[in-house]
Amino acid sequence: MRRKGFSYRLVVLCLALAGFVLGTAGCRSLATVAAYMLKSHKVDAAFNGLQGKKVAVVCRVLPSLEFNNPTVTKELARDVAQHLAGNVKKIQIVDPQKVASWVDANQWNEYSEVGNAVGADMVVGIDIQDFATQQSHTLYQGRASWLLTVHDCTQGGKVVFEKSGRTVYPPNTGIPAMDLPSEATFRRKFVRVLADNIARHFYPHEPQADMTLDRDAM
Repeated sequence: MRRKGFSYRLVVLCLALAGFVLGTAGCRSLATVAAYMLKSHKVDAAFNGLQGKKVAVVCRVLPSLEFNNPTVTKELARDVAQHLAGNVKKIQIVDPQKVASWVDANQWNEYSEVGNAVGADMVVGIDIQDFATQQSHTLYQGRASWLLTVHDCTQGGKVVFEKSGRTVYPPNTGIPAMDLPSEATFRRKFVRVLADNIARHFYPHEPQADMTLDRDAM
C-alpha cells in the first residue's frame, strides 16, 4: 500500500512540476520537460553477435505452406537483411539475391551449407512454421509462427542464438477486405511487419514499437 501511495504522490509531483514550468517558462519549456519525462529507453538486442560479421539471411517455409505463398521466403529474407544492414554496426550483408539464387539452384538441409557456399560468417535462419493472411473471407489479419536461429559458420554451423515467436498483424482486429486492393497487397504489408518483428532481435529498438500497429493498419 505504501508503494502504491508513493507512486501516486510521485505522479502528482510530476504534474505539479509541469504546471509550474508552464506558468513560469511557457509552453516550449513544458514540451522540453515532457519530452524528457516521456523519453523511452530502448530495449537491448537479444543477440548482438552479428556486429562486424558477414551475414547471410535465409528463410524457408513448410512445404504445405509454400504453394499459396511462393514469394514470402524471398521477400522476408530480403526485408530482414535490409533492417540488419541499416541498424547493426559494421555488419556486411551477403546480397539477398545471391543467397536466393544459390538456395534455388541447390539442395540443402542445414543453414550452414548456405552460409559456407556464399562466404558468410553467420547465417540468420528463419523457419516459418505457420503463415496466414485472412481472419475470415471478409477480414485480413496476418498470423505467422516462426523459429529464428543464428548459425556460426566459423564454428561448423553451431547454433549461437535461438528464439521462437508468433506475429499477428494487426494485433487486435482485422482489416476489411474491401479497404485494400487485393490480398497480395495485405500480404506484402504483413511481411514487412514480420521482418521488422524478427530483425529487431539483433539491435536496440523502442519498447513501444508494436503499440501503434492497429492504428497504422487502418
